[in-house]
Amino acid sequence: MKNKICNIQQALTHQLKEMYDGEKKIQKNLAFCTQQVVSPMLKQEMIRYIGNTSDQITKLERIFNYLMDEPYGSVNDVMFELITHTQNVLRCTGQEPIRDVLLITSVQTICQYKISGYTAALALALELDLEKPAELLQEIITWEREATNILAELARLELHPGMVVPAE
Repeated sequence: MKNKICNIQQALTHQLKEMYDGEKKIQKNLAFCTQQVVSPMLKQEMIRYIGNTSDQITKLERIFNYLMDEPYGSVNDVMFELITHTQNVLRCTGQEPIRDVLLITSVQTICQYKISGYTAALALALELDLEKPAELLQEIITWEREATNILAELARLELHPGMVVPAE
């Protein structure tokens, strides 16, 4: 990072740029993982999750338009490491049902990281009274929480195929 972050607006912009870069990394690199999925339900959810990434990128671009800034300029090293870890886990896992479960746990970790990052950005947007960006960030957080819940259900189904999962 070249410039120091000196105020809340700069902190928000920095956080959003990192999240934008992270979403781009997911969009580009997580498809590799989907190709290794055995469970049809998990494959469908992974395709949906990666598709939602495009919607999240669009929402972030809307926020940057609102802020009159560009989404580029930060590199999300944490997301790179999380994706690399996910790919490595899949490469070293032999049995297919276990691989699906480990993919689920890795993607849940990614979701939790994203929820944390977007929640921090939301707090900054609210502090700056930025109503529309806050609304868009809340939508992204809701999507990530929904994805985490769906993945948790799929993990239970993978580990206990005959188990009926109660609806929440």
